Amino acid sequence: MEVTCPECGAELSIDDSMADEELQCSNCETVFEIESYDDEEDESEQAEYEEAGLEPRLRGARPPLAQALFGPQAPGVMAKRVAIVLGAAALVFFCTSIFFMVAGGRPAPAPDADLAERFAALNRLAWHAEPGALTCRGDSLILEGDKGVAAIFRPALKGDFELSFDGMIEPRKGASSISDLSILLHVPDDPANASNEGYFIGFGSDNNTRTKVLRKSAEIIDQAAKRPLKAGTVYHLRFTYRNRTICLTYSTDESPGETGVVKYTGGAAIKTPGSDHIGFYTYGSKATFSKIRITRLAAGTPAKK
Repeated sequence: MEVTCPECGAELSIDDSMADEELQCSNCETVFEIESYDDEEDESEQAEYEEAGLEPRLRGARPPLAQALFGPQAPGVMAKRVAIVLGAAALVFFCTSIFFMVAGGRPAPAPDADLAERFAALNRLAWHAEPGALTCRGDSLILEGDKGVAAIFRPALKGDFELSFDGMIEPRKGASSISDLSILLHVPDDPANASNEGYFIGFGSDNNTRTKVLRKSAEIIDQAAKRPLKAGTVYHLRFTYRNRTICLTYSTDESPGETGVVKYTGGAAIKTPGSDHIGFYTYGSKATFSKIRITRLAAGTPAKK
């Protein structure tokens, strides 16, 4: 009959008469006992071996299922292989868990870090406007209404910053007048009332007759101008809020040099709860805002003239 060394797994041929005796492995010289199962209580187990076409179970042999799956290896060898398989599985599970912890549980970037990216994306969900007033098309934000309408950027914006964008205004269908390519600062996330709260930097306000700055509806600056806006012209605007100074300049493709629109020093932050938002405003017109970018101004950066 054939037996397997429990130490090295070598298969040895022995005489049936050596059952219940000790045998020294010719491969590794390990001495082990050969034990047969002749007792009546083991008849059912012997029958299971015979039915599976396996040798009678001897000490150092595997159970029938293990023999059928892995071959008649000794339990020592089997244990080593099982340990290796289980160890490998545990390692894979551990590495997979770490990966998902890192990928799924990674802290979100600080709001300031990706603010410019979110501005550029012009995701409709990032803006709050009255129903039907706002359309996002490509990289453009289109604001339109038969009265004053505003689009508020939902994330709060604290501290000093520079906002640049391209703006164009056109009459609404069936109308001829244009008014307001304007900016809102320190306003609540409420487009219906935003123009009456915070700062209102009006460019081409009051039917395109003036530039003005309001603080909570109170007029601070009123600069009369003879129709500063031209319908269909793209204005490259730069708005800065730095050291409590509000400054708005623009240029066009026809006039590339920057022209100052308004500069006001004394624009202290309005600390009404929830009023740390900025936005755009137009009145009875169709205004398009594109190439929107925002840059944080580091402490100590002087306000641009």
